[in-house]
Amino acid sequence: MPILQIIINSKPYQIACDPGQEDKLTQAADAVERRVQTLKKAVPQAGNELALIMTMLIMQDTITETEEKLVPLANIAEEVNDPNGTIKNALASIANYVEKLASDIEE
Repeated sequence: MPILQIIINSKPYQIACDPGQEDKLTQAADAVERRVQTLKKAVPQAGNELALIMTMLIMQDTITETEEKLVPLANIAEEVNDPNGTIKNALASIANYVEKLASDIEE
């Protein structure tokens, strides 16, 4: 199992991941770090712990909004003449990905 060093809140962490997931983990960590640093610049009085909590809440809100937008799209796909289910399958894949992201954040 690969072990990567990531930076979150300007601190290094050693994180294990499944083989082949290294790029995804690195990209996720970089995205979190950018959001934490942006938030800390916007709210300089926020301490490290509060900055992390606020970042997680903002990211979860983004995921929730995305999920809420996908439901109507899935309903539209069912109404559209999609004999092969291509649109429905694509939206289901996106929904599964967003749910996995939410689950990963909760862990």
